[in-house]
Amino acid sequence: MKGVHDALSRLSGVKKVTVRLQENVIEVETDPARQVVPSAIWKEIQRVGFAPGNMEIWAEGVSDGSSFSVDGQPWPLVRPRPWESAPRRAHVRVVNGGEDTPKVEWVE
Repeated sequence: MKGVHDALSRLSGVKKVTVRLQENVIEVETDPARQVVPSAIWKEIQRVGFAPGNMEIWAEGVSDGSSFSVDGQPWPLVRPRPWESAPRRAHVRVVNGGEDTPKVEWVE
């Protein structure tokens, strides 16, 4: 849907948007050099008339076991677990998408 694509493409830090309505999926590729606020994506999807069911993010970050930090901003983990402190790409699900700062859980 062009409205969703255009709305998300205008957000700060968004590099590329792919919308696959048949699968109920919106993929947002971000620019690593610019900060992205997940709640802005969630709110923009709602603004154009959709109710997001969930949001999953693949992001480069670090964890201290109780939070996952992206761009220096810690996102609290719903179920903390041990994790090496070195930066790595992780897959998380946002559990409170419309809020700043998002709470996330690991996706296995």
